[in-house]
Amino acid sequence: MILLKPAKFPKDPTLRAMLRNWARRFLVSETAVNRVVERTINVACDDPEILSGANMNDALFALVHRHALDELHSTMARHSETEMSILPPLGDIQHQAFR
Repeated sequence: MILLKPAKFPKDPTLRAMLRNWARRFLVSETAVNRVVERTINVACDDPEILSGANMNDALFALVHRHALDELHSTMARHSETEMSILPPLGDIQHQAFR
């Protein structure tokens, strides 16, 4: 279990390494991993009560997991929009003559 003072929390390299390892379980992109780590640290710093339970590691893992799912969801939405944007509108497809 990692016990940190609030002032050292966002800068602790051991904590960041642990959060990165957890985030890599869900994400492939290092950019996405870094976003999840930063979001997790920011949320924990903004609301330290989140980490006041019996096991801080469980609370941190839950935050990483939630942020990784958010990241995956937004990535899938971006890919979905891109794929849809390259297709012609459905009405155009229905009115095209078969050749």
